[in-house]
This record gives sequence, structure tokens and C-alpha cells, in this order.
Amino acid sequence: MMKSKRETAEISRTSVFLIYLMAQLFVVLCIRQRLVLDPGWYLRDLIYATAAYVIFRIAVHLIRRMRLAGTSLRRIDKMSGEEFEAYLGLLYGRKGYKVRYTPASNDYGADLLLTKKGVRTVVQAKRYKNPVGEASVQQALSGKGYYDADRCVVITNSHFTPAAVMLAERTGVTLIDRELLGSERMYV
Repeated sequence: MMKSKRETAEISRTSVFLIYLMAQLFVVLCIRQRLVLDPGWYLRDLIYATAAYVIFRIAVHLIRRMRLAGTSLRRIDKMSGEEFEAYLGLLYGRKGYKVRYTPASNDYGADLLLTKKGVRTVVQAKRYKNPVGEASVQQALSGKGYYDADRCVVITNSHFTPAAVMLAERTGVTLIDRELLGSERMYV
């Protein structure tokens, strides 16, 4: 019996919570036992507590990546812009691209910089509810010039306006909309 994505997300949240509780319990038990039995407890248990915390953070990171990997369009529609960029970075990273994120502000029209086989690509990510206009195509072109890239792509979870499609065709910008998101055409 296959589990739905919602059930999987609930299992993941439960797993994260259980890992967190176990790490906290481990730390409390170590400290409590050492206080009673051994006055020199602090250094050794500090190392144990740090190790437990690091393991917990790694587990949380891995669970978040697993949840992003199996993301549906409905979930993408609920992401923030930064989460959408992270999702795209994860997709491209899995396909062998070297992914570099630009700063959140002053990114000069690029959210991601991709490199594969010596070809540099600028990605402008737009997580919108409404159709994406020609301003995004212009931003991607700006990023292509600023970062000295070979290609530029605008990716959205929505659709593009006719003006954006016309500008992209004339300037060589690749447009990836909701129908192509996650498909093999994204990586050409």
C-alpha cells in the first residue's frame, strides 16, 4: 500500500520530533548522572552533547532534503521564494551541475549560477501565483551579462505572459514553466 505525500510528510515531521526528543533526553541523562557520580563530568559530557546535537542537525538536514526531493506542484506553490531556489538548486545538483547561490538582494538578475561541462548558466527563479512578465526575462539577461554566463533561464511554478515569451524568443532566454518544471527539458 503506497503512502501519500501528506502521510510521508507527517512521518518526516514525527521522525524529526522523535530525533530531537532523543537527543534532548540523552543530554539530560548524561548531565544528571554525571552530576551525582562524577564531579569531573562536564568536559566529557559536553563532547557527548555536542556530538548528539551535530547528529540531530544532520538528521534534520537529510530529512528536509528528502522531503524536497519528492515535492509536488501543490507544495511548490506554497514555498517561499528562497525555498523554491533551494529546491531548484537541489534538482540541478542531482543532475551533476555545480550550483552556486547568489545573495538574496543585489543578485543582478540571477538567483542560481550553474556550471556543467564548462557552460555557465544563470537561473532567475520566480515562484509566483500570477503569470511571469517580461521583467523577469530582462533580469535574466542582466544576470547573464553581469556573471559572464553562456546561457540564461527563467524558471517559474506559474506560466509566462505572451510578452515574456516573445522577448525570450528574440533574446535566446530559455523559459521553463509549470508544465516543464522537473522534466528532463529543464536540464538541456
